[in-house]
Amino acid sequence: MSNIATATPLIVETSRGPCIAGRRTTVYVILDHLNNGCDREFIKEHLFLSDEQLDAAIEYFALHREEVERDYADILRRSEEIRQRYERLYHERSPCDPHLPVEERVARMRRDLASKQKPVSVRNDQILLDHDIEGYVVFLEAGLQETGWDQYLTIEFLRLRDLGLSDEHSDQEIWRRVQRDRLLLITHNRNRDDETSLQATIEKETGPDSLPVLTIPSVEKLARADYRQQAAHKLAEVVLYLENYLGVGRIYIP
Repeated sequence: MSNIATATPLIVETSRGPCIAGRRTTVYVILDHLNNGCDREFIKEHLFLSDEQLDAAIEYFALHREEVERDYADILRRSEEIRQRYERLYHERSPCDPHLPVEERVARMRRDLASKQKPVSVRNDQILLDHDIEGYVVFLEAGLQETGWDQYLTIEFLRLRDLGLSDEHSDQEIWRRVQRDRLLLITHNRNRDDETSLQATIEKETGPDSLPVLTIPSVEKLARADYRQQAAHKLAEVVLYLENYLGVGRIYIP
């Protein structure tokens, strides 16, 4: 991918791609939201951006449109290829028949939950949110409430700062930390690949006992009730059957 020179003081070039200065938010995440019809107030609220930061990203697009769109298209293409590969692994491991109506799958999951003893070595009630997901926790929590999973599972969403991590930490450092602490990680992951990127780290360092990274490909769709409820059911499944998914690498939500 290209290495675009910085053109505005609020946008800096990093190994993840051009980012809001001091943040893990890439311009590709903002472009995702704009391309999906999100308005300014929605983007600012859920990505924690100021008017100045959002305007800087839009100015950056205007100055480097051809290169940004080329990189963004490559990220989307690569993301879809990766998703197809991991979806095959997920279906091989999932105990839930995807062809069953959602009501039947949920009923089975809740029966299993009633008799399941959670492994004490896996703190699967705590999930770390990558920075780009933090603003969407309200929708994740709403999905769990709307589907009733909040009555069955105790899930605590943590932020990077809760672990003493900052936006300066690399994807590799964050992945290693969640593996060490046995925490699930939810990410959006719209960034370039390099040797310390999340995907490169997953491919190089995932072992048979590694926890999967949960990836929400269209995070802005969590504002829709149907999408966040699907996400809640999938999240509950991963937590409930987590042993099945060790070593998988990634699981896509929903």
